[in-house]
Amino acid sequence: MLITDRDMQIFKFLFEQKIASQEQIARIFFPNATRVTVLQRLAKLVNGGYLRKYGMASGNRMVSVYGLTGQGLTKFQQLYRYKIARPNFKSDSMLHDIGLVDVRRSIESAKMVEDYLTENVLQTCASISNECAFQAGTKLNSDAMVVVRNQSSGIDWLAIELELSEKSGARYEEKLANYYLHSSISAVLYICGSDRIRRLIHQIDKKIGLEFDPKILTCNVRDCHFEETPLVFLNRDGGSFLLE
Repeated sequence: MLITDRDMQIFKFLFEQKIASQEQIARIFFPNATRVTVLQRLAKLVNGGYLRKYGMASGNRMVSVYGLTGQGLTKFQQLYRYKIARPNFKSDSMLHDIGLVDVRRSIESAKMVEDYLTENVLQTCASISNECAFQAGTKLNSDAMVVVRNQSSGIDWLAIELELSEKSGARYEEKLANYYLHSSISAVLYICGSDRIRRLIHQIDKKIGLEFDPKILTCNVRDCHFEETPLVFLNRDGGSFLLE
């Protein structure tokens, strides 16, 4: 089977994200193709052993979701920008990881963003750990790390956290405290599934972070759209950060 450049890009993307839905793959890699064309190509890649297909319940319907296989990894592993030491193809939360695909597209559409490293890249690639901020993101299991060009301070490293469901206050206290302890991370962008989660994170931040300048920033996932910049994030005091 002939593997195209587009197939290779899909393989790399699925390694980085772990999974993506059929609709997301079509939108990103087949912008001008028909649905039939997309389905046929993905079916060939599944039948060839390069991709794995899953079903995910979303409301009242089933969504087709795709992930990479070991065979798919071998097609680009030697050419990848980092050495992949501990390959991982398993999604622990499909809904969360599907959401991160859309978050990534929104974040990367901002001109300030120079690089975006997913959790799977941070956790599985051996040669990435030279930068202290990336080490911190790996240790804290950040959903992603973003390199941003800031006109006032130069390069900043931001952590990304997607919070679709509310966690206990104790878990947020521990996570936020650890982020404040890692000064190499300039800020943490929490994309929240509800305003209730945003309020809870800011309440926790006011409780444990007052001795520090605020670095925890939130927005609602409904306001995080592809190519609709600037993305506006607020800190515990109502101050704003524009990712544009």
